[in-house]
Amino acid sequence: SIMIEFLQQVKNIGWFTRFDLAVDDLGAHFFTVEDVRDFLDRQDVVSKFRTYRDVYESTFVNEKTGHTIYFGSRQSEIMLRVYDKQLEQDQKAAISEDVVSEAWIRWELELKNERADITVDLLLNRKQIGEIIMGILNNYVRLIVPDDSNRSRCSSHPLWEKFVGAVGKLRLFVEAAQKTIEAKKHWLVRQCLP
Repeated sequence: SIMIEFLQQVKNIGWFTRFDLAVDDLGAHFFTVEDVRDFLDRQDVVSKFRTYRDVYESTFVNEKTGHTIYFGSRQSEIMLRVYDKQLEQDQKAAISEDVVSEAWIRWELELKNERADITVDLLLNRKQIGEIIMGILNNYVRLIVPDDSNRSRCSSHPLWEKFVGAVGKLRLFVEAAQKTIEAKKHWLVRQCLP
């Protein structure tokens, strides 16, 4: 695919210092950001990350404008963000009135330095992107059922298993979205003119 060829060309002349991977749960069929927060509150999470941050944004009239949970730190070689993409897109679309009508949760891995380079190598060796993402996610965080006194031996939550299974089948192929003239005009006005 074009993406693999591009990654190979970059790899031939250099290396990757950052590489982001994301999974979009359109319709929030698995977990909302609030669901993840509930797991954290109950301590029903096994994680290699030492810290997490829960960032909630709203207007002064109490209108929710964003919600993100960060696992790890910005300085580390790997960080996970779980956020409400619908809220983010609705804030961006406020001017154009292209409001997102469907719940949309994004799980986004930010990989740096050696971890970024290793991930690109996996893609170049034809590993499926879903398999890579879920392998990394499962290694660093897992939502559990508290069925053992030792949390690391607890069973994975059934919905987490379904999430991992569904995403693990993703292939590295992205069909370019058809951009309308109106969308291009809106982008030009919003991004370029300022």
